[in-house]
Order: sequence, then structure tokens, then C-alpha cells
Amino acid sequence: MKLSRLYSDNSRFKNIKFKDGLNIIFGYVQDKNVNDPHNLGKSALVQLIDFMLLKEVKKGNYFHNKKKVFKEHTFYLELELNNGEYLTIRRSFNNITRVDMKILDYSTELLESDEWDYTNLVLNTTSENVTPATTVLNEKLNFDILGDYDYRKLVGYFIRTQNDYSDVFQLIKFSSSTDQVWKPFVYELLGFDSDVLFKKYQLNNEIENLKTKIKNMEDYYSASDIDRINGQIDILTREKETLEQDLDSFNVSPNYRKNPHLSGTHDK
Repeated sequence: MKLSRLYSDNSRFKNIKFKDGLNIIFGYVQDKNVNDPHNLGKSALVQLIDFMLLKEVKKGNYFHNKKKVFKEHTFYLELELNNGEYLTIRRSFNNITRVDMKILDYSTELLESDEWDYTNLVLNTTSENVTPATTVLNEKLNFDILGDYDYRKLVGYFIRTQNDYSDVFQLIKFSSSTDQVWKPFVYELLGFDSDVLFKKYQLNNEIENLKTKIKNMEDYYSASDIDRINGQIDILTREKETLEQDLDSFNVSPNYRKNPHLSGTHDK
């Protein structure tokens, strides 16, 4: 899969056509009174590509507080598939949870197109009767490298912010997550069996649960409680020994059994 073109129905956005090979986003300042090369939209473009690859807009995402700015924009991302076809994704900030898709055997802009192969797809859903847009796109991209993961898991490793380069494997979004969230994916991507890693995490969790259980028991029973319990055990042990001695000395001879008041029987 390759990025082919990115454009919008709003003239404020300059249409972009990606070339084969390396593409560089370069920003420069035209105003002589401005010397700051930052905030020119370079990072915003990267975030937009991620958005068009069906990233959810949640609290904390780049576009979460900018939805009003792009409210009048509908964007189109054209992808060149491995089989030579071109898949275009249409997504609007007016309805960020819905997606349209169209596949052609040639590259072209679809601003005026009213016919789409997939319309009003739900971005994500838990319903078994509805196929989400991410599933459709995953199938069209033919992403079958990792059976347990779709293309969205991999996108973050290609679309990175500056902070994501501080660690090759752990993206910034995983900085507050446990290793179990991201390491099995990387482990499998590198060609190893992730089941081994999952088993390790499972055993670690069991060990930690047992440690917690032991700690709770130690906290619940104080030293005085333990002494008191041991004292009660000693008392019961002595009572048990006394009863055993009484039973051992109990007279069960025949003459003793002939006493009707003791045995409850009469001789004939």
C-alpha cells in the first residue's frame, strides 16, 4: 500500500500528490516579520493522514479540540493498493464516525462522485451484524502479516510524532501502559511467538496476585492475633489430650457392663 493523494473539497487545503520514493514535508516562512518556522502545519498533516486512515477522534487526540476548525472540510485520501487498484477514503469532520470508500483501477479525484462502493460505514462497532470501516480497509489492504492484529496497530509505528523517536519500539502513547499492551505485538512483528510472552505475563500476574494475598493475610492478622490463636490451639490440644486419657482409662470390663444403670441392659 502507498499513499497516492490527499485533497479536500475546501480550497483552504492545498491538494497533495505523493510521489514514488521519499516524500518530505517542508515548511518555510513567507512573512519576513515572522521568524518562527514552527506551527506551519507539518505535524497537522501527519495527524490528518492518520485521521484518514480511520483513527478515532477521542479526548486528547490532535483533532479533538479542532473539530470546529475543520467542520466545513471533507477530506479524501487515495491509496494505491498492492494489486494496482486505487482505494479512496472519504471522511468529513461533520460526521467523524462515518466513512465512505470507493475502489477504481485508475487514479483520479472524486470530489464530484456520488457513487461509492461503501457508504456510511461505521468507524468502529461491537455489533456482530455490522462490519466496521477498519475491517473493510484491513481486508482491502490485504494486511495478513499478523493474524491477531489489524493495520491500525501498525500505523502508529509509521506515523510518528517527534516524541515517538525517543524509543524505537515503545511509542509515546504506550508510555503509561503496561508492557503487555504493546510488547507482544512488536515481539510477533519481529518474527517471534507472542504466545510465549503472553504466558510470561500470565505467570507474572499470578505471582503478583499470590504476593498480594499473602500481604493481605499478614496485614489482617497481627502478631498479637497470631499469639492469641496459638494460645487457643494449645488449650484445645490440652483438652484433646485430657479426653484421650479419660477414654484410655475408661473401664469397659464385662462385670462393669452387667450393671444396668451403667450399661443400659439387663442380664437374663
